[in-house]
Parts: sequence; structure tokens; C-alpha cells
Amino acid sequence: MLRSLVGSEMCIRDSKKIDSLEQIFLFSMPIKEYQIVDAFISEEDLKDEMLCVQQVQKSTSAGQRTRFKAFQMVGDHNGHIGIGAVSYTHLTLPTKRIV
Repeated sequence: MLRSLVGSEMCIRDSKKIDSLEQIFLFSMPIKEYQIVDAFISEEDLKDEMLCVQQVQKSTSAGQRTRFKAFQMVGDHNGHIGIGAVSYTHLTLPTKRIV
């Protein structure tokens, strides 16, 4: 029953059988929809911080292809954190895309 509740954001909001994120974490279930986190944590409580931006190069027959990989952490200072990673060809786009 918990598996079906974690997979559907509408079930969590409508049935109210899960009261907190700790109940989901107790069974080590992955949260695949961002709406589930939004139902329990408000936008004002979240803080984000850019961890690092790395330059990644791939050798091809035409030369080297340069991409940037960015990592960002989001948390509510109450024990809940999330880490996002994105790879892009330009430096400014990964930082906007993660948030």
C-alpha cells in the first residue's frame, strides 16, 4: 500500500495516510515526483547551495568536446536534503536548470 502512495502524488494529498517524509524514508522508498516533497515542505523553508562546477572533456575524432557538470544541494535545515546534478555545454545554463 505504501508503494502505491509514494508513486502517486494525488493519493498522498487526497488520502492523507502519510503525514511526513519520515514515513516514506522509513521504508527506503525513492521519491520520484517533486510534488510529494512540495506537499510536505514549503518553498520558503528550502535553501539551496551550489556545491561545485566541474569541466568535463571527452575526446572525439574531431578533437575534444568540453561540457560542464554542476552539483547543487537543497535542504530545509531540518535533516532533509537533496542533491541535483546536471551536465550542459554552457556554464550559465546548468546552474539555472538545477534550481
